[in-house]
Amino acid sequence: MSSEKTVRVIMVRHGSAEDLGRGATNWSPEARLTDKGKEQMKATARRWHDLFVQAVFFVASPLIRAQESLFAMIHEIGYPNVLDLVEKVHARGGLRYKNPKVWLQDGGPRLTFAEIYRRDPQGIEAEGHHVLDAILKIAEKMEDGQTALCVGHGGPLDAAYVLAYAGDDMVVDESEFFLSHKQFGNGEGAIFIVRNGHLVGTEKLLNE
Repeated sequence: MSSEKTVRVIMVRHGSAEDLGRGATNWSPEARLTDKGKEQMKATARRWHDLFVQAVFFVASPLIRAQESLFAMIHEIGYPNVLDLVEKVHARGGLRYKNPKVWLQDGGPRLTFAEIYRRDPQGIEAEGHHVLDAILKIAEKMEDGQTALCVGHGGPLDAAYVLAYAGDDMVVDESEFFLSHKQFGNGEGAIFIVRNGHLVGTEKLLNE
């Protein structure tokens, strides 16, 4: 009989990003955080410090604004082992879109960039399912009681939360449903609780 494993995967929306042109922040992988966006992520880290400081696994979308958002929270909270790795990333020339996976191998907190977000021609509903699938894959790599801190994007996070909350009781035909149910602003997010490979609970992290 296998032992029970319950983990927390925290997913946060990135901070405000620069506008590279009409609608560019909706798709441009190169858009970086504004000063306001950096302050948003630092404020998020301070607000939820007691929860976030427990994280031992870190994941970000490959888009630069998500990576910068994760790094801003790491700096604010001050994880010493992860800060060393962050500095190595900057020493190699800084953040890049689709930066290869990087791991901290000394037994301390682990950091990786993964595609927890992608554009999908089927719309936001499909992206929501994709993010839920990614959350379960992240949970597979974790040990009982551990916490992961992840940064993604608004639309897919909105959709993932709605789908997780509704479960099998809701059938969705229109992506517009999600667009009318905005859940999370910049720097806000949710906790997804996974037990033995199954999503068993959610909780919003709102800056109210």
